[in-house]
Amino acid sequence: MKHIFIPSVLLGSAALLALTNSSHAAIVVTNTPQNSAFEVSSTDLLQAAGTTHINRNAAGDELTDTDSLFTRADGSDTTAGVSVLTDGAFGVAGGTPTSRAASAGIAGQDSSPFLSITYTFNTTINAFGYNLSEINIYTGWNDNGRDNPEYNLLYSTISAPDTFLQLASVNYTDGPGNVPASIKSSVTDTTSFVAQGVKSVRFEFPRQENDWVAYRELDVIGVAAVPEPTSAMMLGIGTAGLIGMIRRRKA
Repeated sequence: MKHIFIPSVLLGSAALLALTNSSHAAIVVTNTPQNSAFEVSSTDLLQAAGTTHINRNAAGDELTDTDSLFTRADGSDTTAGVSVLTDGAFGVAGGTPTSRAASAGIAGQDSSPFLSITYTFNTTINAFGYNLSEINIYTGWNDNGRDNPEYNLLYSTISAPDTFLQLASVNYTDGPGNVPASIKSSVTDTTSFVAQGVKSVRFEFPRQENDWVAYRELDVIGVAAVPEPTSAMMLGIGTAGLIGMIRRRKA
C-alpha cells in the first residue's frame, strides 16, 4: 500500500484560508434617537437568498417567529414577530396599530444565554463567509417607554461555526424626550470590518424596558469574504506540488 504525503506548504496555506482573520480593533456603538422613521436597508445580508435563522429561549428551546416572547403588545393590539425584522421596512413612526404591525414586541429574558435570534449566512455560495462592516438595530414606539434597545451581539466564523464571540453589549436608555420615539443603534469598527469570515450572527435579548420593546429592523451590512492574495498563491503552489508528487509516485 502506497502512502501519499501532503506537502507542508499545502497544509499551511489551507490553514491560512480556513482561519480567516476575524479580529476587530476598535468597535464603536453609536445610538441615534429621533422623532421620525429611519430609512433601513432592503439589501442587507439578513435579506440575502439562503440566509436562515433560528430563535431560542433561555432554556435552548426553539421558538416560532410568532412566539409570545416576540409578539408582546398592549391590550388587544398585536405585534408581528421576528419576520418583520428583516423585511426592509421601518414602518411609520409611533405606536399606532399600523406601526405595531411593523414591530416585533420582544420581551427578552432574565437569565443567560437569554432569548436569541441567530442568522446563518449562505456559505454554499461564499465558502469563506462574509466580512461585516456595520450592524444596525432599530426600535420605535409612540413614546419613550418601549424604545430603548438592549441586546448582546455575537458572531461565529467559518473556521469555528459553533463558537460565538461577543462584539458588543448595549443597553441604551437615553431615548428622545419627545414622541414618537425612534432609535438606531449601530455597531461599527473605526479601523476595519467589525468581523471577518463570518458564518452566523446572533442577537441576544435580556429583559427589556418595561417588559418588552418594539424592535423594527435588524440590518447586517457586509460583503463576501475572499482569500488574501498571499494565501491564494500559497494554496496554488501547494496544490501544484501535491499533484506533481502524486504523478511521480504513480510513475
